Amino acid sequence: MTAAPSKVTATTTRKNGINADIGASTDLDDHWTLGLVAQNLIPRSIETKEVNGITETFRIRPQVTAGVSWHNAMFTTAFDVDLTPASGFTSDSNRQFAAIGAEFNAWKWAQLRAGYRQNLAGNDGSAFTAGVGISPFDVVHLDVAGLIGTDNTYGAVAQFQFTF
Repeated sequence: MTAAPSKVTATTTRKNGINADIGASTDLDDHWTLGLVAQNLIPRSIETKEVNGITETFRIRPQVTAGVSWHNAMFTTAFDVDLTPASGFTSDSNRQFAAIGAEFNAWKWAQLRAGYRQNLAGNDGSAFTAGVGISPFDVVHLDVAGLIGTDNTYGAVAQFQFTF
C-alpha cells in the first residue's frame, strides 16, 4: 500500500505508507496482568536520500513484545521483553530490549517512576529512566521524565493532558 514517490522539490521525495499493530492483555487476578503486542505488521524498507555518496536503508519489521505487571492501589511493577528485533537502519546493530519499571502512586495524585532497559542483542542501548507525575482529581495530568543511557544517550519528555 505504498504510493509511488512523487517529486516535491529537487531535493525531496515524498512517500506514504500504512501499517498496523495489534495487542491483547488479560487480568490473571486482581494484581497480575499479562500482555502481548505485535507492531508494524506490514514490513517495508525505506531508502534515504543520497548524502555524500551514501544512502541508508531503514527497515520497518514486525516486532512482538510480551509483558507482565503486578499492581495494587499504590504500586505497579512491570517487565517487558521484545521477542523480535526492533526496526532500524540496516547499518546499525540490532536492538531487542528487556525492560523493568516501577511506579509509586500516592493517593492517585502524585506518581514517582523509575525503570531500566537492556539491549539483549548487543552491548549498546541500555538506559535508566526516571519520572514524576501529578494528577489532581484525575482531571489534569502533568508528567515529566528523563532518560540516560550508554553511548551519550539522553532524553527528556513532558506531557500535559486533561481528562473529561
